[in-house]
Amino acid sequence: MQKRIVKILASCTLVLSMLPISTYAAMDNFKAQRSYRTMFDDVSETAWYANSIVKVYELGLMNGKSTCQFAPNGNITLAETIALAARMHATYHGNKIYLTEGEWYASYIRYALQNDMLEAAGIDLQNPTEQIPRDLFAQILYTALPTEEYTAINTIADGAIADVSAQESDGKIIYTLYAAGVLRGSDASGRFLPTSFITRAQGAAIMVRMVDASQRQHFVLTLIDAEEQIATEPEEPTPQMQALPQKEIMRKSYAKADTMLDCEK
Repeated sequence: MQKRIVKILASCTLVLSMLPISTYAAMDNFKAQRSYRTMFDDVSETAWYANSIVKVYELGLMNGKSTCQFAPNGNITLAETIALAARMHATYHGNKIYLTEGEWYASYIRYALQNDMLEAAGIDLQNPTEQIPRDLFAQILYTALPTEEYTAINTIADGAIADVSAQESDGKIIYTLYAAGVLRGSDASGRFLPTSFITRAQGAAIMVRMVDASQRQHFVLTLIDAEEQIATEPEEPTPQMQALPQKEIMRKSYAKADTMLDCEK
């Protein structure tokens, strides 16, 4: 009888050891994979987004437009957004994205489709290099992590985000990301500006808050705040605003850059 129990335990251990890596999904999977060595000429150390770009680069979630240019003020495209979401999803779940020949973004789109990440309205895969509005960016990135990773830490009253309806499906995602401290608005009133484009620097700041809970923002947004102003700075400061202090974190890399080109100095 004792030998039988030992055999059963051994069998269970063998089965567990054979489970796919994706079983061990966790935020702890986001670890530094490479070092940033002041490589982007257009990212000043004093810029509000500098720390975020360093972090997303080191984690391997985001690359430069070239080996020495990040283009922080350039607008993010659909292809870039899908690649960012796919990398986050793969890292969290311990999956691999197998890069193939052809357009650099093809493998990321394939991965996202296989994992049901592209069901948001307005996604036009016929034009992946087109710039996309902020609401579509948020909807796609939201699919990178499971819903339990968006625990509410903020109180956001319905209607408090003046330009987003909490009754719409995409609006509910925006409210969830505000409540989780991933988003905090584009101006002092907490507005999201859903139809405007989003820069690569702003995207980097949002991604850092997605993968590092310690970077998420704490605030309260009420209907009164929406009509007047909230007492906190917007989540993505404009060039005239100063950045909120940020801690260091790290990142993970994939073999191919978004649109990485050699850069002569």
